[in-house]
Amino acid sequence: MLMNKTKTYAEKLRDPRWQEKRLRLFDKAEWTCELCERVRPEEGLQVHHPIYLTGLNPWDYPDEIMMTLCDSCHVDRQEVERQWFYKAAMAIRYKSTTELQEMPVWHMIETRKFIEKKNTIGGYDY
Repeated sequence: MLMNKTKTYAEKLRDPRWQEKRLRLFDKAEWTCELCERVRPEEGLQVHHPIYLTGLNPWDYPDEIMMTLCDSCHVDRQEVERQWFYKAAMAIRYKSTTELQEMPVWHMIETRKFIEKKNTIGGYDY
């Protein structure tokens, strides 16, 4: 009897579709960190997803919102974004527009463009 097992996120990152996409993104970025601009850093490169949506596989995100980052910049970026999301959540909860105004405009624009694009394709559970 075959079991329909949902893949863990770690398993999805080993999927050939993700491996192909991440290598293509590294090539597109010329194997350079988009933040510190180091080329082929010894510590390695990561592809950063600035947002995660339920039901979307890592290889399904559009290239335009992905970032190629060295390991150090990836850790730093994740921490900064965690703080942005926390501030946004608190601003929404307490109806504070001041906190939302402090969020980087590019982040809000890119997130909105991506969600609008997915809604036109068929939508996902946000």
